[in-house]
Amino acid sequence: MLRKWIGRIFIASAIALILVAASIAFYYNFILKDHEGPMDLWAIIALCVPFIIFVISRVIIDVKKIKFSDSFNEKGVISKISNVFANIFVVIAMIPLFPIIIVFTIIQTVTTTPSKKTFKKLINKGFSYIHKDKKYILKKEDIIIEISNGLTDYFISFDNGASFVRVEESNLGTSYDRDELKYKLNDYLSAHPVDIQRGDAVPPFTEYIEFLNINLK
Repeated sequence: MLRKWIGRIFIASAIALILVAASIAFYYNFILKDHEGPMDLWAIIALCVPFIIFVISRVIIDVKKIKFSDSFNEKGVISKISNVFANIFVVIAMIPLFPIIIVFTIIQTVTTTPSKKTFKKLINKGFSYIHKDKKYILKKEDIIIEISNGLTDYFISFDNGASFVRVEESNLGTSYDRDELKYKLNDYLSAHPVDIQRGDAVPPFTEYIEFLNINLK
């Protein structure tokens, strides 16, 4: 039974991996054009599932020395095509950086990408939330807060969007607290790209949200 189905599972997972990768690439490049940063968690999971099945089935095929002709009951052209197709994907599967990138992306997504829950403190104060035009936007009466996707620009308006000022240059809070925000933001912006990629340097997003939470009613 294993010999009959494992080759089919391997081929099916390889095809699924291609289709999922192509669909996600199309989604982020043509539908969700304003997306920046890591992929959403659902997209990462969608890629990981067929990839894991693909790798595990391939390992079983190698360990059990299963031939694709055993799965397809063919010894002619179909078997040859299946073997060529399988070998192409073995090369892809053996690229060591791919699983590392997947794990890194998951960590980055979970730790650095804001979601609606991230703004819970402000939402509980009556702010509405929307992600639009590459910005996280919160609004309450005449107050509008705009945060860039990259979490490096934090603007606030007190006149319903007629004018904006950087949060750290506004009149909110104390000058000491605003200087702390400036220092932490500059520290992140001047960090080495490698430190940012590894997650050793993170934007002061949490500090800005806490500052706004404390100083806005």
